[in-house]
Amino acid sequence: MTVHDLRGGTIATVTGGREHTVTPAEARAWRGLLAQHGVAKVRHGVARGVDQWCALDAADLGLVVEAWPADWKAHGRSAGPRRNVAMLRGGVQGTAFANLLIAFPGGSGTAHCCSVARGLWIPVIEIERVVAQVHP
Repeated sequence: MTVHDLRGGTIATVTGGREHTVTPAEARAWRGLLAQHGVAKVRHGVARGVDQWCALDAADLGLVVEAWPADWKAHGRSAGPRRNVAMLRGGVQGTAFANLLIAFPGGSGTAHCCSVARGLWIPVIEIERVVAQVHP
């Protein structure tokens, strides 16, 4: 597979806050985005909150779920940013870049992940904007 190859379906990476609780409106928007973009695989960073909720929901929908934990022992404070880059780039040679980043509300880690995605020309969809369009 090559960069942005869609033969296996869209790869969506998710980012969001550890303390954020996904609302019913966000859950509907999330599921709509997965269907709209033909998502077959969801990557998450194994953090509590948004990551865990999205991983469980994606698994319930029968999607492939990839966990990308940060290696805090090896990398200290840079572990989260390193993990974000790896999730978006595919990490291991031969794996595909993410095709899409779905961003829930969060803090500096979420902002970093969005910034990296934009730098890699990966579309970023902010769930709050989707919800606002549906419920202005």
